[in-house]
Amino acid sequence: MLDSEQLEEAQERDGSTAEDRPDECDAAFERDYPAVGFGNGSPILDKKYDEYPSGDDILSPDASGVLETLAEHPLIGSVRDISDELRADVTVVSKALELHDVDRIEPVEDDAQPSESELELPDGTVVDTEQFRTPIYRDARLLEYLYVDCGYSIAEMREFLESERNHGRGAEKPRWTVDNTDIRTELEMVGLLIGDGDDGERDDIRLGGASLSESETSGTDGLTVSTSDF
Repeated sequence: MLDSEQLEEAQERDGSTAEDRPDECDAAFERDYPAVGFGNGSPILDKKYDEYPSGDDILSPDASGVLETLAEHPLIGSVRDISDELRADVTVVSKALELHDVDRIEPVEDDAQPSESELELPDGTVVDTEQFRTPIYRDARLLEYLYVDCGYSIAEMREFLESERNHGRGAEKPRWTVDNTDIRTELEMVGLLIGDGDDGERDDIRLGGASLSESETSGTDGLTVSTSDF
């Protein structure tokens, strides 16, 4: 429950980091996600990079399972991706796929877009992003959770959202981005900051925003948000 005192504290921070916040909120910036590319993030295969087959080793019968696993992985969208992950020549990878009768991966248009189906919150809760407003940084529940519950600054909110939206994407692929000014404006719109963005139309009482409830202690309107709301 966000009471009047908590709201005042949030507004006084003016977008800066909270002094006290849960440890998992800091740990969220240290996540090591699987990513395409040898040595880039965590391995996609369930083994260490130094245990990967190398060079022409992928032509051997033992490498069939490795190629099948990579070809079916959601982060893999092309033969080039497999080549990058195994640090192998594209020609050799193509030959190995044919030799082991593994269906070639044909690039699709959606492969160039960041995954938008799920978001892992700092406490580990995985949320279906269909529950959020579009774009997600406009969702009042998410804004309050990150700014108040997690104690993130505006810059940290941007860093967290961009990291979560882009993990596993190759550097050559389009990135999901948001500006600090956009987040500040939305925080003002929901009343968590005071500024020009607060035009009197409180975003938190619209469809897709956080729920308003009566505070049992102060008798004033309080904003109730928890990960179970998502």
